[in-house]
Amino acid sequence: MSYATSIYRSRRLEMIFGERASRETLTWAHLEALTTALVPEAEDLDFKRDLYGNSDKDRRALTTDAAAMANTQGGIIVLGIGENTQA
Repeated sequence: MSYATSIYRSRRLEMIFGERASRETLTWAHLEALTTALVPEAEDLDFKRDLYGNSDKDRRALTTDAAAMANTQGGIIVLGIGENTQA
């Protein structure tokens, strides 16, 4: 299962999804569209294959990733989908 956070208005993601997605309206179909279209990571999209753990190191990694995205343009962090060499 995947989970997304910190969604903002991204024209690039809207074009991929075919609509504006929010935290409340994001569906599995939206996430599937990312992988089907081989959408690469960018400032508005970050794939994480593994869930963050409960250790202090893992919690720091989560807050660092979320803060980095929030301090740029915002976007989506998708857990449970790994990035490959194609996207």
